[in-house]
Amino acid sequence: KSFQTAAWQVDMVCEMFDALDECQSVLKAARVIKVLPEGFVQVGPEGADIVTDSIIVHQSSPILFPVGYAKEHSITLQGPKGDNVDLDENGSADEVLNWVSFLKRKGYKIAPDHFFYQTRMSDVPFTMGMHLEAIDQNGKVLRPATVKAIKGRLVLIGFDGWEE
Repeated sequence: KSFQTAAWQVDMVCEMFDALDECQSVLKAARVIKVLPEGFVQVGPEGADIVTDSIIVHQSSPILFPVGYAKEHSITLQGPKGDNVDLDENGSADEVLNWVSFLKRKGYKIAPDHFFYQTRMSDVPFTMGMHLEAIDQNGKVLRPATVKAIKGRLVLIGFDGWEE
């Protein structure tokens, strides 16, 4: 599949890592605010600051995910303020965005799954408990680490000797 031919449109929604979030431990509801030439899109986390917090990325960027990716892989999904509370089947508050009610209210279109980078589990060269060395993004230091979780194409790395 060629990412150049994906027909992105303004107001299509997806999930994304917030490039400004140091830990990148959550995904955010995101929306395309501009389609640019050569397969680039301007996309931002949904909310009042969508334009100021937006970034320009190629549509094949690994920071973009289809709607439902966070739920499928038990990753926290943040939506705009006031949209993050949903009631689960027991009537308890659950701090996740409810895409169904959000899309019903807003009328945005979901970017199709085939627009995104697809990975098979066999493509992920890591296994749970695997020991490796990883770069600490805060200190830019190589440290011993362990694979804590594999969530689709995302791998959660824990630095040995650090708290969770």
